[in-house]
Amino acid sequence: MKKNLIMLICFAVAGCFFSTTAVAGDLDSPAGPEDAGSALYTIEDVYNRLETGETGAKRTGAFTEPTAGPGSTGHTTDDIMGIAPAVDETTGAVAAEVVTGKTFWGLTNGEWGPQTGTAAGTSSCTGDATAEDVLSGNTFSNGTSTGIAGSMTNNGAQTITPGTTDQAIAAGYHDGTGEVAGDADLVSSKIVNGTEIFGVSGTAKVATGIATNAQVLNGVSYSNSGGASTGSMPTQTLSPDNDTVNAGYYESTTLSSVDTGLATGNIRSGVTVFGVAGDPNVVNTSSGDAVGAEILFGKKAWVDGAEVTGSATLTYQAGVPKTGQTTSYNTGDDGDLEKGVAWPTPRFTINLNGSNVPDGTVTDNLTGLIWLKNANAFGARNWATALTDCNGLASGTAGLTDSSVAGDWRLPNVKELQSLIDFSNVVSALPSGHPFTGVQSGYYWSGTTYANGTVYAWYVYMLNGYVGSNDKTLFYYVWPVRGGND
Repeated sequence: MKKNLIMLICFAVAGCFFSTTAVAGDLDSPAGPEDAGSALYTIEDVYNRLETGETGAKRTGAFTEPTAGPGSTGHTTDDIMGIAPAVDETTGAVAAEVVTGKTFWGLTNGEWGPQTGTAAGTSSCTGDATAEDVLSGNTFSNGTSTGIAGSMTNNGAQTITPGTTDQAIAAGYHDGTGEVAGDADLVSSKIVNGTEIFGVSGTAKVATGIATNAQVLNGVSYSNSGGASTGSMPTQTLSPDNDTVNAGYYESTTLSSVDTGLATGNIRSGVTVFGVAGDPNVVNTSSGDAVGAEILFGKKAWVDGAEVTGSATLTYQAGVPKTGQTTSYNTGDDGDLEKGVAWPTPRFTINLNGSNVPDGTVTDNLTGLIWLKNANAFGARNWATALTDCNGLASGTAGLTDSSVAGDWRLPNVKELQSLIDFSNVVSALPSGHPFTGVQSGYYWSGTTYANGTVYAWYVYMLNGYVGSNDKTLFYYVWPVRGGND
């Protein structure tokens, strides 16, 4: 009964706060203790609603006896009265002073409790504007006063024309119809590179220089410190017909393309013309006076600017040459005495053609005979075929480029063939260091018939220099020769 009385007292207090009319209420419990409908808000719920606006919550189940008495932390009815609204007839607002539709708690006796405003307007006056902040001819209110007259100057439309110095902008109101005067020349291409005017960065190059029209290629535009102009320098070309170099522009070229005659083959040996060195084969022949009969057969020479082909045959004394044997096997033998015509040095010379390259022949400087360099050009032949092969030999065959013709060559006689032998050598009986190629260590036919049996002919055995004769039908090697004494 005591607990119910406390709840009733709390309800009665709440009723005092939230109603303009005090009502005692029903002293009977709205429901039994076991029913959730018997639950009421507590003193603490009432206090929190007044203090913070908290909603509060009733119990939802049956009433449960407390396990201990109330502590000292709960609020009392004095606490509730301490925060409850009180009548204020001086500053308490009434409906006519609150904006229409806004709710508030009235504190006056005539309008106590929850109320709704009825005043026209949206809010009370605030702000810190001054007369200088408001356009002249207009009034305003701020946080301290109402009906204040503005004093800001009305400048209307303003037009500003940029110049080389700063332009003053009048203080006050501008109505938006003015303008900053534009200039069609305010573009990047008309502003010097590196300069910015009213946010426009320049890209134009300032022309400098002292070039004249005559110093610039014809038809090409350019600028100098005086402005734009067009060049007049002519384009020229070199001519092989004269040595004149006219003023003007020349395309890249080479002198040899201007005149194809500027070539090595056209310049004398030892002379350089415009970096082109002369050909060693081009020489001054004006001092020559030789004739063909004075030049060895088949050889070519240039005499006073003309090519001369030789027709002369070397002649030699019929002296008997040395055998080449230098080792003595007994006093008074050949190796001891070494009689005979001495061998020249060099013994052999490789002959060159008109192009200064080997012509396929070798001259024996001891006998003057000209031998085919290749000692095995035909392989093995019988004697009659060997004669025919040699007689038909000519330049263009067997490696020859000596200008010889068929009939110039022949099969050597036995003495000519034997003249090649060096009797100090064996295996290859030729002189050491000879220039011949294809030499076989076998039998070579001579053109000399054996008088004691004409079906035989003499041969020379190149292995050791032995000279013998044999049947002409046998196959021996062939070594052509030309020249010699008639």
